[in-house]
Amino acid sequence: MQTTKIIRKLSCLGSNNIYLKSSGRLISSNEYRHKQDTLLRTEMLVQEGNSIYELPIVIRKTNILNDILRETNEIEKELDSSTDKIAETSSSDAHHDKTLEMYISSVIDKHFQMNSEVALQSLKQIINLERKNRKYFKSSPSERECRDTVITQLVEIIVASPQSQKVLEAFLTLLRDKHQSPNDTYKNLLTDAAILRSANGDFSIQQLIDIIRVLLTFKGLKHQEAIDYFWIGFDTKQKDIGSRYLVPLFQLLPYTKRSRGRMQYLLEEKLAQNYGKLSASQMTDIIRISTFTAKSPSLLKSIGKWANMHFKTITKPDLQTFIESLTAAKYISYSIEHALEMALVKKNLTGRDHALMSSLAVYCQTVQLRNPYILNRFIRYLEKYYANLPPSSTVQMIGLLGLLNFELENRKRFWQMTEAFLNARFILLEADEILHVSLTCAFINKYFPKCTSRIFSAEFVDKINAQNGSTVAARLKDQLYLLDTAMSLDCPTMHKRSVALPQSNKSRQNDNSDKIGKLLGRIEEHLSKFCEAKSLRLSKQVSLRYLPPELYSIDALAHKRTEQPLKIVDLPLQEKNESTAILVLLPSHYCWNSAKLIGHQAMKVRHLRKLGFRVMLLDYRYLQSCERYPSELVLYFKSQYDSAFAALL
Repeated sequence: MQTTKIIRKLSCLGSNNIYLKSSGRLISSNEYRHKQDTLLRTEMLVQEGNSIYELPIVIRKTNILNDILRETNEIEKELDSSTDKIAETSSSDAHHDKTLEMYISSVIDKHFQMNSEVALQSLKQIINLERKNRKYFKSSPSERECRDTVITQLVEIIVASPQSQKVLEAFLTLLRDKHQSPNDTYKNLLTDAAILRSANGDFSIQQLIDIIRVLLTFKGLKHQEAIDYFWIGFDTKQKDIGSRYLVPLFQLLPYTKRSRGRMQYLLEEKLAQNYGKLSASQMTDIIRISTFTAKSPSLLKSIGKWANMHFKTITKPDLQTFIESLTAAKYISYSIEHALEMALVKKNLTGRDHALMSSLAVYCQTVQLRNPYILNRFIRYLEKYYANLPPSSTVQMIGLLGLLNFELENRKRFWQMTEAFLNARFILLEADEILHVSLTCAFINKYFPKCTSRIFSAEFVDKINAQNGSTVAARLKDQLYLLDTAMSLDCPTMHKRSVALPQSNKSRQNDNSDKIGKLLGRIEEHLSKFCEAKSLRLSKQVSLRYLPPELYSIDALAHKRTEQPLKIVDLPLQEKNESTAILVLLPSHYCWNSAKLIGHQAMKVRHLRKLGFRVMLLDYRYLQSCERYPSELVLYFKSQYDSAFAALL
């Protein structure tokens, strides 16, 4: 007999309610739908140091206390022979059907009682049979309801067992359940039972991990939300969380919501205790996973300690993978910086290590790490191996120097190498690679006459126009226009181009203009009074005519009094050092942990001075810290105004 037929047989007991016997009392299918409401969901406050977490918990309602106490060993002792009968079934579909019919028929026998092992084996048989006979999934709604009622009955018996392993096995069995249940009653019952047992400390760490992984496969919103309630199980068993569980637990962290803060605190605490036992691949996995969570000083500290412990002996492939994970997470600290230095000292790098060096260059660019030792190591590496390196790696490493505003002293050989590289590979390089090297070198006032003459030619402009996608071509044209502007200001006698370039038609300000504009709006009154004291007027967000606004816009300008605030300033200026360009510098405008500006910001300051402006630099974070204290603001304005260098000495 097939499952569909068995369900039809059960339906004769009533068209509206299906009754099955369990532990001496009848329970209807409608009653099962409400058993999931026997838990009270609430919150509790947990304090760890200075942090307070509001965490979800469940409490079993007192009116079902008798249901909790009714579990006895008698249920486990009954019908052991039934367990053997289920386990001995053959693999044939016919035998499965017959065994299942015998089982279901015995369920409705008023004299039959089963233990949790029989129920578990029966659940496995039903799921296995359904997976082999997909037609059961197309049964009628009434048949599906009967089927769900049977499984719900089995789950009810399983969750009454004192053995938590059976609850886990039921979860793993339902992982293979492909039937779309209309109400998820049996899944809800099993989930609630697991939450309660978790709170009681009945599951091991591995069992908790397995249960949550199953919950992630359930599509119901309630099951996804239930994951947050398992934090107390991990908290209860936290002494068992060793190095082997850290990666699996970090992998679950992105799926938590309300309990994420507490779970992250717990895992970072365990990481601090066990970081020395982790392999390179394990630590790399943790870093990659942490990109989905909030950055933490504790996590960075553990990563730095691990790096300093292992970087002396780490293999080159593992080092590269580790650096790439740091890049994705944008993690940087003193310890990580020091560990990278030590790794380069210990590694005998050859021309075959270009992938590792390229990954390190990408990392330094991403976190804006301007470390002299590391950058000089790039220079020595390129001087020795550039002829045999892939062009993309060479481009990445050369461009890094300009992006981080690292001006080389007494490195004539390096610049000769760079120019030789550009001239020899000009035809083979992509247009964006050529512009990347040329423009980043322009940041630090370094140009290559022969190469730039080839850039500003009709052939190269055609190469740009041939790029796939109008967005790419437009971006490269903007870079070309910016390079043209830079050369016109830095080396006008050298700059010769044989093609007319269209002016940048962008009207937008830089990406951070709104953020800076809001801050200037809050302190505008105090800054305006400071300018008035010097017989000057303040204008905000001023553009320079004919210059690319994405770089050369001025956050504020202190200038001679005019009837209206200025929006555009004509060049050249009539008088040098008369107007003061005020630039607000965001944290991203500096190299990491440094007062050194990144390349394009340094070039902007240099060019504004060459155009005849005094340049007044204001730190965004400092302005934020004292914007409510007018007296401190005025003192800061005076200090920065007095220290502004004249454009012409």
